Amino acid sequence: MGSLALLLTEGKANVRHIDATDTANLQGQLRELAEAGEKFDVILAVGHSNADGIRVASDRFAEWPEFAAYIQLFDPRRLILIACKAGIWPAARDLFTALPGLGHIYACPVNASKDLAAILIAVALMAIDGALPSKVALTVQGLAALTAGGQVRWWARKDMNDSMGQALDLMSMLADPAIRDLPAVVKGLFGGVR
Repeated sequence: MGSLALLLTEGKANVRHIDATDTANLQGQLRELAEAGEKFDVILAVGHSNADGIRVASDRFAEWPEFAAYIQLFDPRRLILIACKAGIWPAARDLFTALPGLGHIYACPVNASKDLAAILIAVALMAIDGALPSKVALTVQGLAALTAGGQVRWWARKDMNDSMGQALDLMSMLADPAIRDLPAVVKGLFGGVR
């Protein structure tokens, strides 16, 4: 089952939440918003996913280009994905290709967790006013590793021409076990401090 939070930004944040029961229900809810002329700078999507795509409803697993087709009418500028392996280079490439106005993606390149979800929700709220400055994005990545044992990949459209994308995916996968252990290590270091 997938869930979308659509954040409208015209000087304010108006959140529209879609929790689809099935594909027809998802399409109906999206159609209503589209017919009302809604546009969303930020879209936060939550769902079970893998390198190939994301579950958008109980009866539908959408590959990344199909997922993009569902949200294309809303002209998103920033996309936050709380979903496993949604932050890998091929997924980002597919989303940027299908969404010409998309400028940034924030997602996890390995398996996501509930703790990481909280951080990505904060990213969505910070992204309402625009793409995160690089120092803020780097800080978020560090906090995700230290507090949630997770990884946040930050893609900009220009990164799709970088040949390092697949190498970053490999490094994320190899570093994942050590990063997942970081919160316990940090807690051990500071657990006895009073």
